[in-house]
This record gives sequence, structure tokens and C-alpha cells, in this order.
Amino acid sequence: MGLPLSLVGRIRLDKQSKVPIQHQLQRHIQFLIFSGELREGDRLPSYRDLAEDVGVNRNTISHVYSELEREGWVRGKPGSGTFVQASGHVQNRNLHTLQGVVDEAVERAVALGFREEDLLRTLQGRLRMRAGAEEAAWHKGRKIADRSCL
Repeated sequence: MGLPLSLVGRIRLDKQSKVPIQHQLQRHIQFLIFSGELREGDRLPSYRDLAEDVGVNRNTISHVYSELEREGWVRGKPGSGTFVQASGHVQNRNLHTLQGVVDEAVERAVALGFREEDLLRTLQGRLRMRAGAEEAAWHKGRKIADRSCL
């Protein structure tokens, strides 16, 4: 059966990356949920179908789905499959948290006399640094906090 047509080619794994395949796949699925491409109630592909489509072992898919369920992104229904759970709730909760963090940072920066350009340039630089640091950390065997710690 494979991935729904809208997801075919959307999940690309870099087997040369130092970031583990399991983590790459988990992030891809989280992004698809967070972006609204996958919505609450959508059924994810079976372990077998997804494993075939992305070229990994079924056990890897099992671990990814289990971690996503533990974090509240999906829910498994024995005999029925794995379904996106409350994507709006997860997205709204995370967005609300992010907005609070950004509001606090903006207030502090303005109080220190920084301009909008300074804030944008600093944020963009930090995001680029984080992306590079994350890959380096995986190489050293350490996991950097997931996207909820941005």
C-alpha cells in the first residue's frame, strides 16, 4: 500500500548523516504533523509499508512510532494502526510556549536597546549554529534536546 500519495517523497532520510535514521524519521513525521500535512485522525502507514517506502528495518519504525506515541504525537490502536493524535493541541501548546519564549526575549532585548534587525540576525544565527551543533553532538553520541527546547 505504501505512504498516502500526499506523503510519497516527503520523507527523505540521509543515510550518510551522523544523525541516526530513527531520529531523522521521527523529526520528519513530527514536522508533517506540526505543519498540518498530517491531521488529527490520519492513519500513519503500517510499520511494514513505511519501512519499505523509506528503506529501513520495521523495528526502526516501531521505535519511532513508540517514541511519537510517548510524546503525544500519535496513538496506536491495536489491530487498527497508528493515528495522528490531537495535532492541533500539540501544535497550539508548542506554539503558545514558543510565543511566550519569544515575547520574553523581545522584551528583554528591547529593554537593553536592541533593534529588530539585531533580534532577527541573532535568532537566525543561533538557529544555524544549533543545526550544526546537533549533527556534531550526534557524532559524539550525545543527544541535544528536541525541538521543544528551541
